[in-house]
Amino acid sequence: MDTGAEFNDDVEGTIGRLKDQLDTSVERTVDLHRTGGNEDAVLAETAVAVGAAKALEILTGESWESQLERKEDGADAKAPPQKRWLRRNKTTPQ
Repeated sequence: MDTGAEFNDDVEGTIGRLKDQLDTSVERTVDLHRTGGNEDAVLAETAVAVGAAKALEILTGESWESQLERKEDGADAKAPPQKRWLRRNKTTPQ
C-alpha cells in the first residue's frame, strides 16, 4: 500500500505526463491547422488535447477551457497571426 508521500509522487507524475501530452497535442493541432492538414487529424489531436485538459482539471482544479486558452495564447505568441485553432469553427455574431 502506498504511503501519502508515494501517492503524492504518483499524482505529481501523472500531472506532469498529462501536461506533456497537452503541450504535444496543442502543438500538433496548431501545426496541422496551419499547414492545412487533414480535418480528421486536426479533430483527433484536438480531442486528445481536450481529454488531457479535462483529466488535469480533475487533478488540479483549473478548468480545461482556461488551460486550452493559455496554451493557445502561448502558441499564438510564437506564430504569425492567424485565427485561433480553438475558436476557428465559431461564427462571429452579426
